[in-house]
Amino acid sequence: MNPSIGTCVKSGLRTANQSIPAIAISMAAWIVAVALSIVLLFAAAAPFGAVKKLAQDRARNQKPPVTSQLNPPPSVIQPQTTPRPVSPEEKAVRGWIVKPGTIFSLSLIIILWISMVLWLRGGQIGYLSRKIRDNRASAGDFFSWGVKSFIPLLGARIISLAVVLAPILLYTLLAFLASKIFPKVVAGLFIFLGFIALVYAIIWVALKLVFYAISIASDRKGPLQALTFNLALTCGRMLHILCLLLVFSLFHFGLSLGNGFFGFAAKLAGHGAFMVRIVGFVVSSIAGVYLDYFKTAACITYYDAAKNSVS
Repeated sequence: MNPSIGTCVKSGLRTANQSIPAIAISMAAWIVAVALSIVLLFAAAAPFGAVKKLAQDRARNQKPPVTSQLNPPPSVIQPQTTPRPVSPEEKAVRGWIVKPGTIFSLSLIIILWISMVLWLRGGQIGYLSRKIRDNRASAGDFFSWGVKSFIPLLGARIISLAVVLAPILLYTLLAFLASKIFPKVVAGLFIFLGFIALVYAIIWVALKLVFYAISIASDRKGPLQALTFNLALTCGRMLHILCLLLVFSLFHFGLSLGNGFFGFAAKLAGHGAFMVRIVGFVVSSIAGVYLDYFKTAACITYYDAAKNSVS
């Protein structure tokens, strides 16, 4: 029997409301990660002014040109053979990217964000699991579960990436071979049907891996053991799990409406547009973290109810 989606949603909201300390830890961790990233960029002497000017120039160039009747239509204009001139700002950015210090700083930023995501994910699942199962959790649980789950979650991410990339690479190879072997009409039909099969395969894999991290962080299973367990856990429940994810998408839609409201308010605020955007960013960030806790708690509730039927 499938767990009740309504029960999972109620449990997710209740647990998220009781997890304010963990949400505060997550927000503080993201702030620290952003601050450290900015420090590393400054340490690498990032040309922020050049990047800003390049962004402004590209935004200006994307605007449609003003045409008049005196100008010939674009179809009859001969293409320019001279190469596009490189601005000093673009030269500065290109030169900065290839510097050893820049490569080192960017590598540290990537490692920092991967580590932060894995640690936060493990701590979040451990904290919410204790909150749901034992009705008690502390900040110490968040830190300890995040550290203990770090390596298994890293292995799980690598396995997940390999599982997702496998059908994509297979489709790319088959599409390339079809374009070389078959006529255009047959190859086009083959590529179209293959793309539909690829989308189905990606959705199937995503549904199979919904509770993958929960199995590792909350039940301390290894990556391979958790993978086989999730294949059995989700068997016969794919459509039900998809309905649960669709419910989550409604909450995401509400969050996007809130972001749109702040964007519209900023246009009407005039000189106060900057402050409105700042307030909107802060509110949407907090709401986004809260929504992530709600979804994770609801998934843990579903997982606990469903795993009793798996031997």
